[in-house]
Amino acid sequence: DAQRDMNPMRPFAQHFSYSRRYRQDVEPVVHLLWTGGWDSTYRVCELLVRTDVVVEPHYLVSKRRSTETELRRMADMRRAMEDIVPSAAMRLKPLIVTEQKDVHVHPERHARFQRLRQRRPLGVQYEWLSEYAATMDHPLELAVHAHDKAHDFLQDDVRPVPLPYGAVKELVARPGDPDLELFRPFRFPVFDLSKVGMGERAARLGFDDVMRMTWFCHRPKDGQPCGVCEPCRDAMREGLGWRIPRNRRVLSWMLTPVIALKRARQRSIEQRSIEQRSIEQQPLERMESSAVN
Repeated sequence: DAQRDMNPMRPFAQHFSYSRRYRQDVEPVVHLLWTGGWDSTYRVCELLVRTDVVVEPHYLVSKRRSTETELRRMADMRRAMEDIVPSAAMRLKPLIVTEQKDVHVHPERHARFQRLRQRRPLGVQYEWLSEYAATMDHPLELAVHAHDKAHDFLQDDVRPVPLPYGAVKELVARPGDPDLELFRPFRFPVFDLSKVGMGERAARLGFDDVMRMTWFCHRPKDGQPCGVCEPCRDAMREGLGWRIPRNRRVLSWMLTPVIALKRARQRSIEQRSIEQRSIEQQPLERMESSAVN
């Protein structure tokens, strides 16, 4: 009981569900990953304002310091959207929450992710999000947008898919790089939009105030974005620097060389680790090949 009381999600329990079963009481249902951030919140609001679909949001709990803030913001945004679109009270289903530690990544999926990450930077979340989505019997929308790192991998290997509630994109049948199968379980509804473009559309559709309630920082300090973590720096690079206090933006600029060096070292360590695992795997593969022959 004491451990349960320490759960940061407890204050928001009325908004959430721990069941992952697909509810077929109302259709159509759009399943999407909602983090409380700019991109996924735009998609939630767009569906509620422009369509009649039911939205089933999913959230994976990790060890980020920002988890409680994200959950609180999503609860606040849910209430705000009910004021704008009264039907949102029925159409925006309770948040389906899953612990990241309960997602066990298949070795083949892990290998695909590692090979992709060898080529260029790719967020660690895509490995376990892919595994999570692959266990479902329906696609999961993922808000990869025009300036995402994942967009760089996917831009030549997606195709448009017309749906009753609007077109989305998904991986082509035979991607040029087989390791892009990592993204097979997803649909991409905002693939060609920038963060600024989403903000402009939100203003036209009347939910820009909700967008200002979104959260993105992974290491908040005194309730404000830190300005230094990767999501904060992405926000500044992509035209949303106004969301970060000026003193934190200055700090981010001053720390840029240090952050770049730290990331270069981390990539070097990861690369050596991958190479070492490859070397260790070679004798085993030769033994298996000899056994077959």
